[in-house]
Amino acid sequence: MSRDILTLTIDESIIDTFYFLSELNSPLVTAQVEKYREGITVPHLRSEDFFRIIIQVPTLQKQRELVRKNVQYYTEHLEEGLNTIVEDSKAHYEVQNAFLRHSLAGPVANMRGTVESILEIMNHQVLQRNQEFSHLKVSENHLFTLKEYLEMLDRDSTIIADLVSRNMQKTLDFSSKELSPIDLYSFVKQYAEELKETKKGKYEIVFDHELLVDEDGNSISISFKGNRELVGLML
Repeated sequence: MSRDILTLTIDESIIDTFYFLSELNSPLVTAQVEKYREGITVPHLRSEDFFRIIIQVPTLQKQRELVRKNVQYYTEHLEEGLNTIVEDSKAHYEVQNAFLRHSLAGPVANMRGTVESILEIMNHQVLQRNQEFSHLKVSENHLFTLKEYLEMLDRDSTIIADLVSRNMQKTLDFSSKELSPIDLYSFVKQYAEELKETKKGKYEIVFDHELLVDEDGNSISISFKGNRELVGLML
């Protein structure tokens, strides 16, 4: 062991360990340390000077009482500090959230307007003149047609615009959302196909159809009542 390190054994019948550690950081002791400290680059105490340091040693009962008060004091201040950090974080989040909402509001509104114009042109001019355009695909390996992509674009841009609008008002009224029966298998299958298509084949999704068939080979329908938009947002 290095000669610069002292090993101490505390007689706990005389002094409480936690009290001793606390006392080493007391003003009385730190003032003595400053008095005896040597060196500038690497400050240190000589062992003989260390043992000249005087600490207060009241009764064990008094020591433990002081330790309990110190713990209570630091706990209360720690709680106050944590509460301050939480409140500051909330305020920072509100500022950042408000900035994000206002930053997105204009571009999202413009995007939705642009999408509506594109859909108006495609549905009432381009596709009416040539219905074959509605069946165009990126390639034969792709699942969705131009018409289906336009429907997805309309749906998703509406959801985004609606979310930004509701956050600008800082209200989320779920009670106004229309509920309808949703077939679980069809819904998840549609979502999975869109996910696979938009992620450019990064996903391979396999459905186990046997799970939806009873012992007699009849299809089992699992449905629930919900809002398609909100369910889609949760996936």
